[in-house]
Amino acid sequence: MAEKGGEIPLSWQAEALSASRSSLYYTPIGLPSYSPLVRRNIDKIYTASPFSGSRRISKTLKAEYGLEAGRKAVRGHIAQMGIEAIYPKPRTSKPGAESNIFPCLLEGLQICKTNQAWCVDITYIPLRGSFCAL
Repeated sequence: MAEKGGEIPLSWQAEALSASRSSLYYTPIGLPSYSPLVRRNIDKIYTASPFSGSRRISKTLKAEYGLEAGRKAVRGHIAQMGIEAIYPKPRTSKPGAESNIFPCLLEGLQICKTNQAWCVDITYIPLRGSFCAL
């Protein structure tokens, strides 16, 4: 089924398979012959600096090894190799199990006078190389 020049038209075959007609004409492109060399060098770069992402690895491949591999190609190799850059993941500020959760002391309190409740806010002002609290 799904043969060019067959007895059944391709449009009917695509409809029977619930696939788009354009997918029947697609021929996948294999990996280039230098792919194992790229993977070996990606592994060397990752071992030396596991915090590097696909952009930095792509630039290092070109600068140090003379291999032209785009960022997306490097990202595909990294995914197939099962490696991942080390970086802070989302939700790093979630409280741990041992942290205390304090109750809201103003809950149920009717604030009707001046100076009955106060609020404090800290604003960080960025300086060259550091921060300052206001």
